[in-house]
Amino acid sequence: MRFCIVGAGFSGAIIARHLSEKGYKFPLLDKRSNIAGNCHTERGGFEKPLSDCFCA
Repeated sequence: MRFCIVGAGFSGAIIARHLSEKGYKFPLLDKRSNIAGNCHTERGGFEKPLSDCFCA
C-alpha cells in the first residue's frame, strides 16, 4: 500500500508518525517549514525544519 500525506498539521503529523512506526515509507508535504501546523511552538534551538522530517 502507498501513502502520501498532504499537510503536516496536527492530524497529518500524528498519521505520519503512526505509519512510520509501522514501517511505511511515504512523502509528507506541507507549505510551511515546520510540522504541527497551528500547534507549532518555537523553543530556542530545538526547531527542526520539515525538510529534515521527510519520511522515506
